[in-house]
Amino acid sequence: MILSDKTISKMIEDKTLVIEPITKEQIQPASVDIRHGNTFSVVDDTPSGIITL
Repeated sequence: MILSDKTISKMIEDKTLVIEPITKEQIQPASVDIRHGNTFSVVDDTPSGIITL
């Protein structure tokens, strides 16, 4: 099932969907950006096709 941003927001408001913590900026047209921590990795794109973190 694909939910719209309006449906996701309504479900969060109605507590039928719980995502904590969440900000309005995380809700996208058909998805929710989630965060697993406060750090991230940058992937360097190389001509060789080998990806390094």
